[in-house]
Amino acid sequence: MGKDQRAKGRKAVAKRILDVGGSMREDDRDREGEDRGVRTGASSEGGDEDGSGLLHQGREDVQGSVSVREKVRVRDGSGESQAGFVARLNLGCGKNPRLGYINVDISDQVNADIVADLNVLPWPWDDNSIDEIFTQDCFEHLSPIGRVNGQANIIAVMGEVFRILKPGGKVEIIVPSTEGPGAFQDPTHVTFWNRNTFMYFLLPGDFAVVNGDWYQDNFPKFEIAGDEYGIGDSMPNDHGVIWTVARIRKPIEET
Repeated sequence: MGKDQRAKGRKAVAKRILDVGGSMREDDRDREGEDRGVRTGASSEGGDEDGSGLLHQGREDVQGSVSVREKVRVRDGSGESQAGFVARLNLGCGKNPRLGYINVDISDQVNADIVADLNVLPWPWDDNSIDEIFTQDCFEHLSPIGRVNGQANIIAVMGEVFRILKPGGKVEIIVPSTEGPGAFQDPTHVTFWNRNTFMYFLLPGDFAVVNGDWYQDNFPKFEIAGDEYGIGDSMPNDHGVIWTVARIRKPIEET
């Protein structure tokens, strides 16, 4: 990753200019009190708004590793099926599945493609097998190494994200920030996040500082790779809730 890209990454964080409008609902008053699914709706990756552009090839409970390459195919404009094997996960989808993604949730009562408990480690995907991950209002609920371990659960969760992403794979994480009441208002939240949380998981020169007290060599290290990446906050909603949005990627080359 070049110096120019790292400089852009630092600027995106320092000035909090990351455009989070594309991810967050502009008006969530019709979902008052609901923690999950802040998206306005599923976003299409080359499919139609009604979902006709996506073929979900069955649902299954997870037993061992999941062959994600066989889960999703996308139709082209002619209606012909094509093997567009780009493995995208929507973790903790709840009632808000995303088009073009494999939607994963702990509940079998929602529209998930895969039922999986992300509190069980390791997650049911192979190393270096996923191209993209999206997750919203999910990670703050996870305690895979036990509630008594508190914030250390963040390390375990970020480690799994890093493990299953391919080199160069992208992740977008949206969590309620401690800058507002959303992080603390829900009794089921077990970890607490804000922009600075990601200092611990970025390469030096992006947001982290090598000689800073927060820098840990043994933590997984992602990167900010250009203008489409960064870390920022949403505007407060009507209830004062603020979300932190992190768009980062796994480095293409080992560091």
